[in-house]
Amino acid sequence: MQTANISNLLAQAMRHETNRDFEAACKVMLTANIHRPQNAFILGKLIRYQSTIKKMIHLQKLVKTGELAIVPIGFRCFTKATLEAALSFRQPSLPFDVGFFPPQSLVSILKSGDMRFPASSSGQLLHEVCRKFDNHTCPANGVGIHFETSTYQEVNSQVAKAPPNPDIGQWLDDTRAYYTLNTKHGYILAHYNWHESAPAFANSDMPDHLTQMQLINDIFTRRMERFLQACHNAKLIIFVYGETQGHNYMSIDDTAFDLTDISDLSSVTQERFQTPSTTVKLLDVANWGKVLDIAERVCPDILVDAGQENRVA
Repeated sequence: MQTANISNLLAQAMRHETNRDFEAACKVMLTANIHRPQNAFILGKLIRYQSTIKKMIHLQKLVKTGELAIVPIGFRCFTKATLEAALSFRQPSLPFDVGFFPPQSLVSILKSGDMRFPASSSGQLLHEVCRKFDNHTCPANGVGIHFETSTYQEVNSQVAKAPPNPDIGQWLDDTRAYYTLNTKHGYILAHYNWHESAPAFANSDMPDHLTQMQLINDIFTRRMERFLQACHNAKLIIFVYGETQGHNYMSIDDTAFDLTDISDLSSVTQERFQTPSTTVKLLDVANWGKVLDIAERVCPDILVDAGQENRVA
């Protein structure tokens, strides 16, 4: 292979390394090594990539054993799906998988340890249904996502309009569930508390809203217990907060919540759990190489066994 082609391979490998995609870098460097087996630089890089990949595989094993907890923690539903797709793993449902959770609501939930909808003196579970406005602009805060509190009557009347309302997404989510505000913690639930047209109940009777809200509280109780147990069992917790659509804020009526600052959230997660932990943005865990960077920075002891595996190999 000509020197120019080898140089192109090395440049490609360096780009993958910069992006912490060590599997891709290793594949490219293997090709370079085939054509330049005595090149010390290529051989050194190849050995380093292979050693790094062994550490990444070790971290993947720790996720399966629960020693490493990688926890989606808002802002929207896509954080869980994006995280699992990027790292090719699956995990049970956790509290912040569905809905809209600005950092301030997460702080409130973590401090209380409870995300359920509170009950009134009459036993009704306190909540509001909302209308959603994507790409909402505000002179003070820029572009964000805005919710206005509404009523079941208003939402239902809008959904019932014929022909089908082109703005249906403002009133119901894509599973035909209401945008349901938890008035205590300030988050918006999605994919639960369904409208009567929801496909989930196409072949069965839909519970009334009181019953649905009680079922939601039961689900949240189980998910919060699962979340707390996972954090208790882990040797390292990586909380992952995702906002990738360029929204600066989420607002509910006249109250705006900053989506760009997770410093308070990071402080609360460290105070709440004795386990070494960190709170990062979704792009910070785009691949296992970046997860490894975090582990080496926050809890290098978790990689001790991986080092022993490397010496044996």
